[in-house]
Amino acid sequence: MAYFRNIYDALATTLAGMQITLRNAFIKPITLQYPEVRHTVPERFRGQLFMRTEDCIACDQCVRICPVDCIYLDSVKRAPEDVAETSDGSKKRLWLTRFDIDVTLCMVCGLCSEVCPTDCLYHTHEYEIAPRHRKGMFLVFAEPQDIEKGKVAAERWEREKKEKAAAAAAAFGAANDRRATGTGSSRSPRCGSLWEPGSLQGYR
Repeated sequence: MAYFRNIYDALATTLAGMQITLRNAFIKPITLQYPEVRHTVPERFRGQLFMRTEDCIACDQCVRICPVDCIYLDSVKRAPEDVAETSDGSKKRLWLTRFDIDVTLCMVCGLCSEVCPTDCLYHTHEYEIAPRHRKGMFLVFAEPQDIEKGKVAAERWEREKKEKAAAAAAAFGAANDRRATGTGSSRSPRCGSLWEPGSLQGYR
């Protein structure tokens, strides 16, 4: 009896193990001949990030909300005559001198695209993001002409800042000179910085 029992157990376990194979033996295969054939991704699929530079206002919201700090942004204030507009009418008051994305850090959470006020940063349907070199995982979006104009603007603001500081220092020095020579405006002995001994007797 043990002999026939072993035969039965062998047949039963073989049929149980072949159930999935037999169930799929007559089903049409679904293997795609990649890369000639590709899957159709869903509409809300989050693939590689892309940024439209012409619509970016350099608001820095995407940088602040990114949980892994994979977005790097630098900007310089534009002169009043250089203020431009985006496609939706938003004012571009800053030169975008740097906008880089480190794809090796990106977790494809979609938070940056959600907070973008001009919808210039969004996820594409591109999922083939394996380059030949590591530098290919570092996306650079800033336009060369904007970088150059940003450098010029930065030099201009720095020069004006130094001129204002020099003017303020000169005005402060002139005021001190007037106080020292007594040609400045008369001030009360109580609040004046210069006074002579005995000049406060009348206030005791």
